[in-house]
Amino acid sequence: MRYIIGWLTGIFLLLGHPVQAQRQRQLVYRLEPQEMALGQHIRLKNSATDSVAGLRRLKDTILKLHRSGYVTASVDSIQWKKETIIVFLHIGRVFRWVRLQSGNASETMLRDIGFREKLYRNQRLNPIRVAELEEKILHYSDANGYPFATIRLDSVGISEKGISATLDYRPGLRIVLDTMRIVGSAKLRRRFLENWLKLNPGQPYSQDRLDQAYRLLAQQPYLTLTQPYEVVFKNERAYLTFYADAGKSSEADGIIGFQPNEQEKGRLLLTGELNLRLRNLFSSGGGFAFNWQQIRRGSPRLFVSYNQPAFLKTPLELSASFRLLREDSAQRVRNGFVTLSQQANVFYNLGGNSRIGVGVERRTSRLADSTRADADNSILPREANTNWLSYNVQYSYTRLDDFFYPHRGLAFTLVVAAGNKQIIADQRNNAQKDVQLTSPQVMYQIMLRNYTPLSRRSVLVLQLSGAQLFNANLFRNDLFRLGGLATLRGFNENFFFASDYVAATLEYRFFWEPTSYLFAFYDQAWLQTRVLREIVWDAPSGVGVGISFSTKAGVFNIAYALGNSRDRALGLNFSKIHFGLVARF
Repeated sequence: MRYIIGWLTGIFLLLGHPVQAQRQRQLVYRLEPQEMALGQHIRLKNSATDSVAGLRRLKDTILKLHRSGYVTASVDSIQWKKETIIVFLHIGRVFRWVRLQSGNASETMLRDIGFREKLYRNQRLNPIRVAELEEKILHYSDANGYPFATIRLDSVGISEKGISATLDYRPGLRIVLDTMRIVGSAKLRRRFLENWLKLNPGQPYSQDRLDQAYRLLAQQPYLTLTQPYEVVFKNERAYLTFYADAGKSSEADGIIGFQPNEQEKGRLLLTGELNLRLRNLFSSGGGFAFNWQQIRRGSPRLFVSYNQPAFLKTPLELSASFRLLREDSAQRVRNGFVTLSQQANVFYNLGGNSRIGVGVERRTSRLADSTRADADNSILPREANTNWLSYNVQYSYTRLDDFFYPHRGLAFTLVVAAGNKQIIADQRNNAQKDVQLTSPQVMYQIMLRNYTPLSRRSVLVLQLSGAQLFNANLFRNDLFRLGGLATLRGFNENFFFASDYVAATLEYRFFWEPTSYLFAFYDQAWLQTRVLREIVWDAPSGVGVGISFSTKAGVFNIAYALGNSRDRALGLNFSKIHFGLVARF
């Protein structure tokens, strides 16, 4: 019953006829006399079409008839005339289900896949739907330790009322997982892999889980999968083999930048940054990141994080981070401040490409000791001492064909955080007496990055990101920071303050080697700065070109960018040139 002879016959007749030209012809149906009225009822219409489109339309007609219960519908023959395609079509009778019994299939399984006997009573027989039911049963069995299960229709009876049948389900041997091994130079602990991939010995064999594990391994930068995995079934147990070599994924890099000194005209300002990223620590997938940046004197930035998959032999991943940002009062803020952030998150892998996580963050911001008091203490200052304890939910999806040099794929991240913000009142400021010192604050961030190959060597990169803060009293040291190589090229790091923003990047890359490419980009942002009751809009943009190429010492990067904003016109005197060397080991 899974395959209908009439259906196959029709398909073979359609696909087996050679088509030499695509000229307009009339598609004409010829039916048996007793089926003429039926053909009008199901709206079989003659139509003008070319040869190829005519065959496709005829194929769709046969499939439509089968789905409508005319399971014996078929093409008896086709005559090709100069101006017409004459199709001798047999429709047959409509078949209905009298009853489809569950038979020996498990009630739990049938309930989980959504099977109900009443759904098949006095309903038109649809072989496509029957095939889908069988596929669901086999897929369920395969995901629960029965990869050799079979299903068929038994006790099939045909009468004037219709068709009756019974499901004949045979689960076969129950298979459980046994040992796993890695063949190749990749260094990963077996116990870590079993917990991380959720493929522990003794668990029921699941093809879905195995495919998810393979996709998860393919996303890791410290691995190179050399061939598909293998499964050997022996004595009701499954033995897994993954083929992977170690890849150079840990990185150390520094960037030197030259930019105009806005405080001293005609002179350049030397900036610096140091990055260290260690991956697959202790052969257990752990990762450590360190970033230090000094863009302006007295305004450093520090970020340190560590993440550990399969934490305490569970499928959970734990991450912790520390962030420091300092702004000198002599720069673009009236009052200097120091912001500290400590964050901890727990993630659970939903599949080979996506994960969800929850976390907590404590953020404190304090005005610097050198802060000068406002002359008028009857107005609120633009910066303040604040605390924010928030709880967040995160979701991410990543599917790239290469971690470092993707040509195709998608990366998506969403973060939503909420908690109470506390303003620590300044006794010297009278205006703060009327401010609600404790209030809810909500934040969301979103990022989407897509890689589309235009040809074998060229790739188009599209990135969209956005964020928003919701609170009645926002200060400058609460806001997001934009600008620099990571967000908006053509401007200094952290140049812009924003309470709400949307940023887009369009970048073209031309690879002359697998790890070397030229690129040209355009960055555009739309941002709003809300500080107390003041609102400022801006639409900064950046444009530039660059080159990235591999050497024996590492990956060398050069980028030249120009920026344009509300307060700064596009000009060569404000251009940015960045040099960087990334060493991988």
